[in-house]
Amino acid sequence: MSTTIPRLYTARICPFAQRPRIVAALKNIQLEEEEIDLTNKSASFLEVNPQGKVPALKIRPDSDTMVESLVVAEYLDEVSEGPSLMGADPEERAYTRQWIAWFGDNYIPTFYQFMRAQEAAEQAEKREKLEAALEVFEAQARKKAGEGPFLTGSTVGMLDVATVPFFERIAVLTHYRHWVLPARFEFLHRWLKAMDSTPYAKTKATDEYLVEKYVSYAKTVSPK
Repeated sequence: MSTTIPRLYTARICPFAQRPRIVAALKNIQLEEEEIDLTNKSASFLEVNPQGKVPALKIRPDSDTMVESLVVAEYLDEVSEGPSLMGADPEERAYTRQWIAWFGDNYIPTFYQFMRAQEAAEQAEKREKLEAALEVFEAQARKKAGEGPFLTGSTVGMLDVATVPFFERIAVLTHYRHWVLPARFEFLHRWLKAMDSTPYAKTKATDEYLVEKYVSYAKTVSPK
């Protein structure tokens, strides 16, 4: 990597912004992190990143600002030493991208809909839909990884990086919706325990922090 230390604009509340922080922790990449208040974005931040999105990466003072969590995460992976988190060959990389996309289409929207559902009937519907997505995700992980302990095998990969921040935020559903990850998802429970033994753990927020910061989500009606 360049001798200039890249600056990462991030926000601890945001699971997407956590992705490049996890890559940096796993691959021992030095970054200058700047915490952004998403409710009151500074003029200096908007000057370098008019979209106002996190994460955002400034590789050098004169470089274009890089945005989108997976773009930033893959860039950091590519320019760092060690095996690629994306996989060793095109087939593995395609698999990783496919299941990150599946997770983004099936788990993430339902997760937030469940969090924002105010009526008991809607909460029950979203809980059922979320658990159905988890059934598919766990079955695929078992098929791909065998005993794991990670989602694509014996080492951490980008699929782990991209998805684990959303499991971390199940603490919010536990607090506001009285839902925990059911015990029947044995592989996912073992996976989360294994992830906590990696440098990913350094990027985690406390449950108390997440519960406090997500109160507005939990008490806001889900958009139709």
